[in-house]
Amino acid sequence: MTTIRGVWIAALALVAGALPAAAQTAPVRGVSLWPGTEIRATMASPATGARQVRGRLVVLAGDTLRVTPRGTNTIATYQVASVERLEVRGRRQRKLGFALGAAVGAGITAAIAGPDWNRGGISRDQFAGLVATNALIGGCVGFAFGPREWTELPLRR
Repeated sequence: MTTIRGVWIAALALVAGALPAAAQTAPVRGVSLWPGTEIRATMASPATGARQVRGRLVVLAGDTLRVTPRGTNTIATYQVASVERLEVRGRRQRKLGFALGAAVGAGITAAIAGPDWNRGGISRDQFAGLVATNALIGGCVGFAFGPREWTELPLRR
């Protein structure tokens, strides 16, 4: 019984390890992406000029780019030759998020607690403590939800 269980576990591990490799799209001109990656592509259109498409990658293979545009459940197909610029959603900008969150937290606190401090309702130390505490809380929230950066991928033609 133990041997059969071990064989099943080994088989499942082998299949689970092979799935991500099989799901990866084939490289196109040196670019390799995973399905579901959030992308932003700028297309060249002779009639309308540049047009931006943003959504989730379905497949990038050969000369075809298939994307599920934001807000839809349809799959749009584009020719890779018409893509002028291809960007992927990168990691979060944690430092910027912390700075923005701290500034917002301190600003809101100063705007709300400032009149009380001016009227003598709270002391200077209490006011400073409120501002510092809420700046720290806002910074932590901003750190967790910082904006994501876009990374341009080279399209070798």
